[in-house]
Amino acid sequence: MCVLICFQRRALLVYPKGNSTEKGKSLSIYLKMEDFETLPCGRTTYAEYMLRVRDQLFGKHIEKKGQFTTSA
Repeated sequence: MCVLICFQRRALLVYPKGNSTEKGKSLSIYLKMEDFETLPCGRTTYAEYMLRVRDQLFGKHIEKKGQFTTSA
């Protein structure tokens, strides 16, 4: 199962059960650029993100920050 969230030519793909090789032990999230093929050659795209996972049962919350840069 995949959840698709779209916003301003971007899409967030969420697979709640993660990678099929891990048998439901992970969460996979991808940021997809809908117009990647139309970007000018040599253009750089920068993404900064924060992922927060809240454990409602035991209060063991996780927060991770990251960044990603790619060139067309």
